Amino acid sequence: TATTTRADTTRSLADDSIPPEPPYTLSEVVVLAQRHPVNRAATVYERDRRHIEERAVRSAGEALAHVPGLYLYRTARNEHTFRLRGFEQRQVSVFLDGVPISIPYDGLVDVAQLAGDDIERVQVSHGFSSMLYGANSLGGSVNLMTTAPAREPSLTARLEHSDHGRTFGTLAAGGGTRQLRFSGSVAVDRADAFRLSGDYAPALNEDGGARENSGFSRKRFALKAHWLASPAHQVGVHLSGVDNEYGVPPNAESAWARYWRFPVWRRTLASINTRHTFGERLSVRTVWYHDGYDNLLRSFDDATYTTQQRGYAFDSEYDDRSRGVILYPTLQLLPFGATDAVISYRKDVHRERDDDEPFQRFAAATLMLGIEQDVAFSPGLGMVAGVNVNLLFPEQSAGAPAADPLRQVNAQWALEHRHGPALSTHVAVSRKSRFPTLKELHSNRLGTSIPNADLRSENSLHAEVGADLEIHGWYTGISLFHSAARD
Repeated sequence: TATTTRADTTRSLADDSIPPEPPYTLSEVVVLAQRHPVNRAATVYERDRRHIEERAVRSAGEALAHVPGLYLYRTARNEHTFRLRGFEQRQVSVFLDGVPISIPYDGLVDVAQLAGDDIERVQVSHGFSSMLYGANSLGGSVNLMTTAPAREPSLTARLEHSDHGRTFGTLAAGGGTRQLRFSGSVAVDRADAFRLSGDYAPALNEDGGARENSGFSRKRFALKAHWLASPAHQVGVHLSGVDNEYGVPPNAESAWARYWRFPVWRRTLASINTRHTFGERLSVRTVWYHDGYDNLLRSFDDATYTTQQRGYAFDSEYDDRSRGVILYPTLQLLPFGATDAVISYRKDVHRERDDDEPFQRFAAATLMLGIEQDVAFSPGLGMVAGVNVNLLFPEQSAGAPAADPLRQVNAQWALEHRHGPALSTHVAVSRKSRFPTLKELHSNRLGTSIPNADLRSENSLHAEVGADLEIHGWYTGISLFHSAARD
């Protein structure tokens, strides 16, 4: 049983001299209003604000919970991750407001830590996805977009408390002028534990009732500003963060249970997103970003979580940083469709230490160049084709020699035919890849780094045919696909 209170007040500026609000596309990797062929010719699932509000989600994980083909689960570290058509999350690119996000060390991201109830839209591409999503889109892509700043003043509050002790609350405000919009929000989510079923049978490390060591306390904040310098130039600044601490429930039946807690789990994301239009033939979007993680994992002797005397007890500290820039030029040079390109550079750095040992450093840089061409043969027949080249440059890490650079070339092609206002069909073929993570390149354990210098990339080949039918507001889609992964 839960009690939820939500108050939302909005006041419009009754001034007919102010031009209509322009579309906010700075957070989109693939701009839907301009990129019809690549999305129609693939299985792209989208949830808008209405669907998200109906489910009163509290995190990005809950917003993804009902996406077809996507399966959410908890890891042994009590983190929320997912599989997409059988591909693990580290094989799927994840974007938040246009920024590629993942912990640099292992390529994962806990989706329960992302955003709050301010998610505006979710886009999930299965297998076949735009070349603009770049490297490491082996199994598809997920793009999460939070609420864009608006001109109208607004104030939103939400408070939720459940009878098993969980409390969730948010406060958001925004507004703006003709050229400047801003928004900000804070969220608090906490629980002492989650409750097990009354029918649960006690086990070796779990006596029922409240789940052992399952409590958490999470605080989030987000700030956004959007400056309309002119109709041809826009700048958006985003800053968000999470400060969290939580326990990792022990295996209920194992004689070798882990007694782990994360007293520190922090994440900070800052980005500058811009859009510039130069005449009718050229526009450029840019994303400049910094994504940082600071985590401390403590392993204790037993279920009291007070002492660290035994050999398996330890403190493990991570300090991870990703910095990069992405350029998205769009050219209108050909009469039959737009030409999109992407130039991306990203530097990943992972620092870790056990107990009071010195930090060990692991690093790699990724460079990606790609191009994608839309072709409109007729109003009902369109094609999209693209290719990208990805380069990984590992650095010398923890005293081990740097691995050789890796290169991957990906390509794809798709055709979409709209047979009428109700029926459309598509066929798509794509080759995608994923580079090894820093963890896979350098296995670090007990102070020793064992480099995997010969480790190569993963590759996947996707083939898909599908049809979409929409009649009188009813929609049905079917996709038949085959995905093969190698290496």
